[in-house]
Amino acid sequence: MSEHDPDLIPDGEAVQPPPPSSDIVASAAALETVAARGAVLFPNCYVWCLFLGAMDVMLTYLILHPAAFDTRGNEVNWLAGWVIDHYGVGGMVALKFLSVIVVVLICEFVGRRRYATAKRLAEWAVAINAIPVTIAFTLMLVDIARWRLGYTAG
Repeated sequence: MSEHDPDLIPDGEAVQPPPPSSDIVASAAALETVAARGAVLFPNCYVWCLFLGAMDVMLTYLILHPAAFDTRGNEVNWLAGWVIDHYGVGGMVALKFLSVIVVVLICEFVGRRRYATAKRLAEWAVAINAIPVTIAFTLMLVDIARWRLGYTAG
């Protein structure tokens, strides 16, 4: 073996661990900053989840309200449909914002232990919350286009 062999450790020298990856350093720095401020870990993601949740509630109400469009829409989420049938709009609002609170609590709990995992979870929560909003908005645009072109329900 040569002197420059990276696997060769000279006698008496301590083995140094490899330097941490930039993700770990950034995660540790972010946690220290958040801990110093006493703030939440991913405020931007949480604001987007809240905004998209509010949009979901508003668009769902418009689609389900019989006076809004030619036909009354259906709620495809069975749990949300059951809550709407039994508790009305107030139940729908409570369910949506309870789900946002649960996501925030999970992200905060996981984020204190595994920052990168929680960040991905928060980003996925935003993406998943965007799906029903995008679908509802698209359905409304299609219904408006059909109305403008003179199509009627049935």
